[in-house]
Amino acid sequence: METLKSFQKDNIIIEEGKRDTSAYIILSGSVKITKKIKDKDVEIATLSDGQVFGEMGLIEDRPRSATVRALTD
Repeated sequence: METLKSFQKDNIIIEEGKRDTSAYIILSGSVKITKKIKDKDVEIATLSDGQVFGEMGLIEDRPRSATVRALTD
C-alpha cells in the first residue's frame, strides 16, 4: 500500500522496541537512526533523499531494533 506521509523535525517515525510493519522511502529531508546501548542513544546512521529504512519490519515479526527520528521537516 502506498501512502505519502510528512513528518516534522524531531518527530519519531519508528521507535525502538515497538512493533510496526511500515517501510519508508525518503522523498526529501533526512532522518537519524539511533540505538540504545547501555542506556545511551548511539547514532547508527543518517539517511537522506532516496534512501529506504524500516524494511525489516516487513520481513521480520519482531520489535524494531532502532529509533528513527526526522532531522528536517
